Amino acid sequence: MEMHQNEANRWVHVLGFLVSWVFVGIGIMHHPMYFIGVPISYSLAFFGHLLFERNEPTFVMYMKNNKFSVRMFLFLVLVEEISILLITLEQFSIVRKKKRVSS
Repeated sequence: MEMHQNEANRWVHVLGFLVSWVFVGIGIMHHPMYFIGVPISYSLAFFGHLLFERNEPTFVMYMKNNKFSVRMFLFLVLVEEISILLITLEQFSIVRKKKRVSS
C-alpha cells in the first residue's frame, strides 16, 4: 500500500472501486454488456497513479519486468482488489490506518 500515499489518489481508487462494483451488479442483474464498465472504471485508479502519485500501478511494473501470465495477472488483480477494499475501508474510517514506526 506504499504506492497509495496521496489522499487524492486514494479517493480516486475508492471511486473506481465502487463504480466497478456497480457495473458488476448491473451486469449481473440486467445485461452482461455492462461488464465493460469494470475495466473503464479501473482506469481511474491507473490515472490516479499517473496524476497524483507519479508512479505506476503494481501490475504495470510486473508486466514490464516479467512475461505475461494469465495466472499471475489474475493474482495481481485479486491483490489490487483487496488493497483497494482496504483503502476504501480506511477512507470511510471503518478501519484505521496503522502508523508506521521508523527504525
